[in-house]
Amino acid sequence: MKKSKISKQAAKAFVNGVNFKSGTTDIFTDGDGVTHFILDDNEIAIRKYNGKIKIGLDDFYGNIKTAMSRLNCIQGIKLKIKNNQLFLNGDIWDGTWIYLGYVFS
Repeated sequence: MKKSKISKQAAKAFVNGVNFKSGTTDIFTDGDGVTHFILDDNEIAIRKYNGKIKIGLDDFYGNIKTAMSRLNCIQGIKLKIKNNQLFLNGDIWDGTWIYLGYVFS
């Protein structure tokens, strides 16, 4: 899957905790230092102030390919669909919220 310019920009902003807005993609950091990744009015990832990230697509009601493109631009995340099954970093994943580790700018 090709990584779009917006996906790369959004991922960079997310990892760096920098506000970013383009179309239906919105990255912002709240007063507690938590960075939120919003796509199509759905939260798909958060980055805690300590760099720990959490992603989830189980409540996502937008374009799944766009969501995958955005998230795949974040280091340590590899999403794909094979035979109608979602995979995260090579393992079957049901899309429920999961902590993945630490990402620093």
